[in-house]
Amino acid sequence: MSSILDIRLTNNRLSGELPKNICNYLPYLKALFLDKNMLHGKIPSALSKCKQLQQLNLQFNNLSGAIPKEIGNLTMLKGIYLEYNKLHSEIPHEIANLRI
Repeated sequence: MSSILDIRLTNNRLSGELPKNICNYLPYLKALFLDKNMLHGKIPSALSKCKQLQQLNLQFNNLSGAIPKEIGNLTMLKGIYLEYNKLHSEIPHEIANLRI
């Protein structure tokens, strides 16, 4: 089991989709910074399995689709940054209920 707490890969020219199973390998992850890259596809709802996640920064990518309502299950979340993507739909009320 991995004890990696932070992943900070801002502006690294990463491309592709976010792995759906990232939290299976990083269950103690507290910060995920993948902003300013070339990621595309949907934000995986499985990110909700990262129960310790406090910071999620995916801004300035090419992510599309809706924001998964399951993100609202991340009760430790203190910051979520999703702007400058191609996301659509309203912010799920589950996320609006978080104490960010």
